[in-house]
Amino acid sequence: MYKFSEYNLIQKNFDNQYYVYNTLSRKCDLISKQIYDIFKKRKLDIVLNNSQLLERLVKRGYITTTAQNEIEYIEYKYNSIVWDAEVLDLTIVMTHRCNFKCIYCYQHEENDSFDNESANKIKKFIDKKTRSTAKKVYINWFGGEPLLETSKLLELSDYVVQLGRKNSFSYLGRITTNGYLLTQDLFLKLLNSHIFFYMITIDGIKEYHNKQRPLKNGNGTYDTILQNLREIKKINRTYSIDIRVNVSNDNYNYIEDFIIKWNGEFGGDSRFHVVFEAVHDWLGDRINSHKEQVISDIKLITNIYKLSERQGAKLQDYLEYNSEVQFCPASKKNGFVITNDASVYKCEMAMNDKVYCCESKIGYIDDMGKIHIDKFKEAKWLTRKENLTECYKCIAYPFCMGGAKCNYAMKFHRQINCSENIEYLKWMSSLLSKKAKEIIEIDDL
Repeated sequence: MYKFSEYNLIQKNFDNQYYVYNTLSRKCDLISKQIYDIFKKRKLDIVLNNSQLLERLVKRGYITTTAQNEIEYIEYKYNSIVWDAEVLDLTIVMTHRCNFKCIYCYQHEENDSFDNESANKIKKFIDKKTRSTAKKVYINWFGGEPLLETSKLLELSDYVVQLGRKNSFSYLGRITTNGYLLTQDLFLKLLNSHIFFYMITIDGIKEYHNKQRPLKNGNGTYDTILQNLREIKKINRTYSIDIRVNVSNDNYNYIEDFIIKWNGEFGGDSRFHVVFEAVHDWLGDRINSHKEQVISDIKLITNIYKLSERQGAKLQDYLEYNSEVQFCPASKKNGFVITNDASVYKCEMAMNDKVYCCESKIGYIDDMGKIHIDKFKEAKWLTRKENLTECYKCIAYPFCMGGAKCNYAMKFHRQINCSENIEYLKWMSSLLSKKAKEIIEIDDL
């Protein structure tokens, strides 16, 4: 017996074309109005009477059999990622220092640095893990501003590259940086050290970027970042740079000006992508004096994505990433945040939460590279005690897996921003549908 998948998103894209996106199979196709009506009205009998249509929709995951339990399969996927011993997913916090003073930053700044003792502990830890079970190592280099510790970062990353050849594992590095220190020369060194993915923030046009993301001395940062990116663009290598634009009530009306300018310089380069995020109250002291900049209506971001798509901007679509990469590292058994004193946490955001910071610190790495974990604290991050009955019914469940995209929000604040997840799926799947090469129609089958 056949049935429609419970996780078919059926709607019109930004070009007013009908499409279907299945959040479990992650397949996306343009469809005719007739097929759209079949999905919307769940006219299974029409599908069953057309063997070619049935075969195609089953293959894409839009129709399943009654023997296939989708909820059970999602839980299986969840557990497979959580307990995967072959993936070591690290965030290494190089420093809590920063050269910027962003208005919405949630982090508590400390005047710290990365010492040789801690670096050696981390090296030994990665060596132990990759000699036993880990076959993939992901490292997100983080801060503060991680490039304030460039020499130590490159030392560690180069070590992992060499270790990968010795212990036969793959290593993929990414870095979250404000881009101010990211010169062309440094970028080449990072590329050679297997750091291929970059998240750099530019908050719209110069005036508003400099207002939201100034240096500590109050000077602007926009011109330096943009010039760095112009020089990086000249490098004929493979890499991916996501330009994150934090949209506030202040800069919202000027985002179109930014998109036009951005497209003029970088729009033709597929290595550069734009990501729009609403400014939230990410906690911390600074946002308290800028509450008026917080955007509460996520549909405003949808409008920006529509506008950007019409302008031809190259937008990052995270729906094309696999679940393993999208999954919050704090939800993984082998997902750790390691600080520059070799302390081990589960979540970087929770580290800065005055209430839950102690819950995030779960252990430390000793001189021999052995990790010591408080199992009771770890259990809070890895077990599922929540009642997910309502989640099962949600179109976004295969995507967020009941809070796996932000374990911290679910486990400790008891909240998932469901409406934001659903809206995100709608605009991202709309972009994905534009890549479909043909339309599913009955007449063609």
